[in-house]
Amino acid sequence: MYAQVCLPDGHYQASDYLVYCGESIPCETQVVFPISLVLVYKSDCTGNISTSTAHDWIAQLNDWWEVNNINFRYEITRLEIVCDDQYYYVPEDFDKMEEIRDRYTDYPYAVPLIQTGDVGAGGWGALDWLAIADYPGGADFWFHELGHFFGLLHTNDNERGEQRADGAFCATTGDLVCDTPPTPLGECDLINLNTCAYDATIRDSTGDLYQGVLVNNIMTCPSADICGAPNITPGQSARMYFHYIEYFKANFDQTILVDCAIAAPTDGYCAVRGQTTQEYIDRVRLANVDNQSGNNNGYWNFTHFEVDLVASGAYFMTLFPGHKDAIYTEYWSVWIDYNQDGDFNDPGELIGQASGNERVRIGFQIPYTVSSRTCRMRIAMNFGNYPTSCTSPSNGEVEDYTLKIINHSERCEDGIKNGNETGIDCGGSCGSCDTEFEQ
Repeated sequence: MYAQVCLPDGHYQASDYLVYCGESIPCETQVVFPISLVLVYKSDCTGNISTSTAHDWIAQLNDWWEVNNINFRYEITRLEIVCDDQYYYVPEDFDKMEEIRDRYTDYPYAVPLIQTGDVGAGGWGALDWLAIADYPGGADFWFHELGHFFGLLHTNDNERGEQRADGAFCATTGDLVCDTPPTPLGECDLINLNTCAYDATIRDSTGDLYQGVLVNNIMTCPSADICGAPNITPGQSARMYFHYIEYFKANFDQTILVDCAIAAPTDGYCAVRGQTTQEYIDRVRLANVDNQSGNNNGYWNFTHFEVDLVASGAYFMTLFPGHKDAIYTEYWSVWIDYNQDGDFNDPGELIGQASGNERVRIGFQIPYTVSSRTCRMRIAMNFGNYPTSCTSPSNGEVEDYTLKIINHSERCEDGIKNGNETGIDCGGSCGSCDTEFEQ
């Protein structure tokens, strides 16, 4: 089947099959982008990364694509070493940057990526132009500038008008992508890289507060990758697909294909995928995670997000539905696979349900008997009735997350067999057990 999703404003929505201007792109295999890489050194051949580091960074970019469930891959097809001061110091000298590109890369038959000494701003990138970064730079800078090369804008871009905090006019203002939360100018200065939190203090012209900024998004701040693997949204990846098709399909002679595997977890959990023609999970807020995910066409695996919880702790999660047209009453179910057996069928693993046409809150408590561990949480939303853990919602969506549970009571006198104990309060790091009491 093909998903007919070609929006009137010329923007394209990610789906099982990407559709652009009436042409359907089938879903079969990954896209490999050829990279023509230039490493520019000083005239004495010092002052830049090694070729082995360059290959490591490309591998890191590909790992980040995988974490984000996007089937892009970069491959170095040409590597040039240039030792020349005139090309090493090029702060905002765009003519000189183009000279490097035209002299040492295979552009336009490959993506021109340049690492040099000083370009004046950490890096530059533009659609169908080049991607260039300063030394020492980093894989995150390459990821960011390559995003520009394929048509992505900064999440705080306001050249086309103010991004409204409520998301209004998202397709024609800001970064032109509707599943990146509205972001104010100067957002990099408001990200606390120690706590990876965004200081939501700025309001738009209507008085609404900007919040939910993706602190580690590929197009937010390159340095924010310390807050986790750089994030890229389905809307951003769809925009990259579109610009690849428009500008590079003829040059690269490759077929653009979308990774269908995002519909199914690869670790043994049952595969589900809802229908989001009318409603979807828009946002999940629990403990340290506030994920404004938007419409992911029925399922998304967010297990790279770790929600930090404590055994015996009581929590509320807030769940927000998204609606395309009319507003409907949605039914929510949430499960935690406490015993890590690959399903949500055990007693106590359905932790809560709620219904409503706006945001809902579900309260729950982590049992004190749960030892420190990571485990899967599944959130499902459906119209009409409460969803089950392994049934695809007929009208709704499913998202998976990772919980990181810490049990601070794990010790050798708590009357519980936990941690690495082989019996109650004995064995492992708690000393030997008498055989008759070992359990």
